[in-house]
Amino acid sequence: MRFEFHPLALAEYQEAAYYYAGCQPGLELRYMAAVERVTSS
Repeated sequence: MRFEFHPLALAEYQEAAYYYAGCQPGLELRYMAAVERVTSS
């Protein structure tokens, strides 16, 4: 199934990834992979 993020949801997703990048190296990649797993199933 194909979907698109609402613009505000996309901004929140990107802000969260940026936040996680500052918490621990590579954590933003784990976050993004988790979101990808959930949204692609």
